[in-house]
Parts: sequence; structure tokens; C-alpha cells
Amino acid sequence: MRIKEQKASETGDVIPVAYVEERLPADEIMSSADREELEELRAERDARIRADKALEEAAKREATSITLDLPPAAGKGIQIAGKTYFHGMTYQVTNDLKWSLEEQQRRCWAHESSLHESENKGRKKTYRAV
Repeated sequence: MRIKEQKASETGDVIPVAYVEERLPADEIMSSADREELEELRAERDARIRADKALEEAAKREATSITLDLPPAAGKGIQIAGKTYFHGMTYQVTNDLKWSLEEQQRRCWAHESSLHESENKGRKKTYRAV
């Protein structure tokens, strides 16, 4: 590498500019055997990364069971993507679907409790002596 000086047009200062006079051949940087070994290592690394991602995806989609316990306000069951999941039944589903069903089940119970809250709102408790 050689350093060449170049004058800036505005200020007249001298600015050093580095440039490569000639490029090195690829064989001088790394031998062909080293390049082949590097390519093999890269291929192994990529294969390991793909295998790890596949295992993570399989773990996410692994089938688990869920038993629906729904309140009376929920009706017969929960419908997702055209399929109805009925109260009291146990299903083998993916984790994603299980989490969705559990969330909807919790929301159904919250709705049920809010219905009973409003029935007794404003009423005084009566105490009777026995």
C-alpha cells in the first residue's frame, strides 16, 4: 500500500489518501485446501443452525392436551377456525392453539364473574339474628 498526497481544492491542505497499487492473488492469501476446509466448516455450522431452528419449531408445535372447563355463559364451547372445542372434552392440540384456548377460557370466566357482579350491585346485605 502506498500513500498518495492529494490537495483539497477549497483549503489548499494536503490530504493523505491510501490506495492499493496492486491486488494480491487469492492463492497468496489462502491456499485452496484452507478454502475448502473453511467452506466445510461453514456448511457444518449452517447445518447445525438449521437443525437447531427445526428443533425449536418442533417444540413449539408439539402436541399437548387441554381439557376445556367453560362457564355456563360460554355456551357449548369455543370455535376456532371452523372447529368447535366443547366444554369438558380433552383435545390434543399444538401449543399455539392451547394458549389461544386457555386465553379464551379465562376471558369466558372473567365475563361470567362480571355478570354476577352486576346482579348484586347496590343491594344491601341483610343480617338476621337467629
